[in-house]
Amino acid sequence: MAFELSSRLWVYTNYECNLSCSYCIVKSHPEAEPRAIGLDIFERLLDEALPLGFDELYLTGGEPFIHPCIFDLLDYAVQRISTTVLTNATLFTPRRMERLKALPAGSLTLQVSVDSARPDRNDLYRGSGSWLQTMRGVDVLLTQGFKARIGGTATPESDGGEAALVDFFSAKGIDKDDVFVRPLLRRGFSKRGKDLCADRVLPEVCVDRDGVYWHPLSTDPDFQVTGEIFPFSQAVGLIRSEMDRREREGIESLTYQ
Repeated sequence: MAFELSSRLWVYTNYECNLSCSYCIVKSHPEAEPRAIGLDIFERLLDEALPLGFDELYLTGGEPFIHPCIFDLLDYAVQRISTTVLTNATLFTPRRMERLKALPAGSLTLQVSVDSARPDRNDLYRGSGSWLQTMRGVDVLLTQGFKARIGGTATPESDGGEAALVDFFSAKGIDKDDVFVRPLLRRGFSKRGKDLCADRVLPEVCVDRDGVYWHPLSTDPDFQVTGEIFPFSQAVGLIRSEMDRREREGIESLTYQ
């Protein structure tokens, strides 16, 4: 069977974050270099990606809502493509919520990072008090009618993993299919978890200010495909060519959530 590239496009909007998660795969923290993607690059990227068949956009970081132009990015995106923003949901001030509600009609999902239904086990990695702040953000999203999804990381201290999170957030009205847990990876700040090698992972195209990457699980140099974003079709072609080579040589690749 011929390889089919995922239609998901990932963008690291920026790298600074108001939290300092001890397992962050891209070493985001409050003092991290922002490396924010510019609006002009972002708009051109979407303009070139859509004709290539990409129909889902995922914005991640860092914390995207720190990006100084996040609402301009979203305004451009949601009118053109199904858009999901990964967030810790701790920065939803009334002003930001008004800006979110003012976005043009389109497809927007907020994917909130939560590891456990128990504050102590969540905060062990994400920082003291972060669970309570995130829960307040989730409640605001649901009250305002936004579509929310929950994404957690399975740590050794997780209490029941995905099943426990599903039960907890189902009680808040979030569909069980919108709650998932991904594996802990040994990358970035994390000293524990699964080892991650680009030559064993199925690609999901990822872009930041500095280039194009094999997968959003890492923006380390070994995952970078090219430092040239444009023409975007050329970068995507490099990924397709590598997968064609793997298929010819019978090299198996794994899928990571």
